[in-house]
This record gives sequence, C-alpha cells and structure tokens, in this order.
Amino acid sequence: MDVKTLAVDGDIIAYKTAAVCEDHFEGAVKAIIDTTLRDIATDTGVNNMRIYLSGTDNFRYSIAKTMPYKGNRATMVRPQFLPAARDYLVEKYGAIIIDGYEADDGIATDMTVTGAAHCGIDKDLLQIEGLHYNYIKKEWTIVGAEEAEITLYRQILMGDKSDNVPGLPGIGEKKAANVIIDANTALMDALDFYKFTCEAKLPNVNYMDYFSEQSYLITMRKDVPIFQIDFDIATFVEAKTEGFEPQEGEIFNSETKVLNIRI
Repeated sequence: MDVKTLAVDGDIIAYKTAAVCEDHFEGAVKAIIDTTLRDIATDTGVNNMRIYLSGTDNFRYSIAKTMPYKGNRATMVRPQFLPAARDYLVEKYGAIIIDGYEADDGIATDMTVTGAAHCGIDKDLLQIEGLHYNYIKKEWTIVGAEEAEITLYRQILMGDKSDNVPGLPGIGEKKAANVIIDANTALMDALDFYKFTCEAKLPNVNYMDYFSEQSYLITMRKDVPIFQIDFDIATFVEAKTEGFEPQEGEIFNSETKVLNIRI
C-alpha cells in the first residue's frame, strides 16, 4: 500500500480541539492542533496532508424537504474557539474550504481523483472505496468497491440521525444489513424496499421522490469542481522524531493497527 497523501477531515479536528479547549484559552487550540497533526504524521508515516473544511452553504439544504438538513443542530451551542481552530488550520496548514459542499465531499473527491487516503473518524466516508485511517483508534481500513456500494445503500435505508436525515422508519443497521447484501443488486434492492416500506408506512409519500431525496442527502459527492482545489499542493507536517524510524516504503509503525482488510 503506497499512501502519498492524507485527505484529512478538518471539521472534526477543529471541533474536537475547540471542545477540549472550552475551559482553557485560545492559545491551547494551536498547540493541540499541532500535536494532533504531528501524531497523525508519526503514526502513519505520511507527511503530506490536504485538510478539508466545510464552507458556506451546502447543496443538501435545498434538497432536504422532509426534514431540514442538520436542523437538529440549530440550537446547539458551538465551542467558543471553533472559529479560531478553523482559522488556524487555514492559516498554518492551508486547509481547503469547500463552499457549497461539505468537507466530506472534498475528501471523497480527493480519494476518487488522486487515490488519497481518508483521515478522520466519520463512518459515512466508508461508502468511498479506498484507504481510511481513524486517527483516534490508530486503525487503517481498506474498503473495496463492492463493500463501498453496500455501505452506501444500507445508509440510504437507515438515514443519518446526526444530520437529521430520517431514512426509512424503523430501519437500523441489522435490518439494513439483511436487505442490502449484494453490491450488484444494491440499488434495485434499496428501491424495492423503499417502495414496500412507503406503501406500508408512508402511504402519502411517493417512494421514488423520497428515495431520491434521501439518496442525494446521504451520498458523498465525488465531483467537487477540481478547479477549486490545487491537488498538487499538500501541507508537509513534521512527524515526531523520537523513537520513530520508519522503514523505506513503510506506511505503518508498530503502534498502528491494520484491520478490516477487504479486497
């Protein structure tokens, strides 16, 4: 496995850092971000990173008709140093702000266009084929094309409570896993189940319209206009050097686990 660049979820790094610093001071934000990125570089052996941040607006807001997209977050109080964390990622590390989309869409596009590896903790991105690194668990996951397809359509059935995307009523991971089994038939199986469920539980809902809405909300975009992104520019992050001597061509050090390897 030859990983040259990590496509990093800057949203989660900024939020988690700001939350930790809530009872401290703004200066701690910079130190924690520096440490987090250096740890990632050390643990993976990959020093080149493109860091993505969600920008203004999001096409999903206009698509969501059933429930407001992320409407469940309207009353949430965000950490006071979140803007400072985002600004620091931009100013020091050249974080790329994706206007009109989400950071996840930028990452999905980067993975698809350049073969970069995803670095973050969002399971939604497991619908994208490729390498994924969970920097909290220090775990690598390889997602094959078929598994990515299955993951996507299972998610379309379930929706996403964290983003206020309802999906189908009463459908959790177990039932979705029983419905979507084969990548080759995943689309038709999902459509058939939407039709069956809407007729039984949502008689006033057009199942095709509802499926289209939920599908657009769940699916990561792989076509963020690349003219907005200079893929040749990646931030070089210094790794910690104490006790870290990676072999030539080696991606993982001894503390990094590789699991869920799938072809």
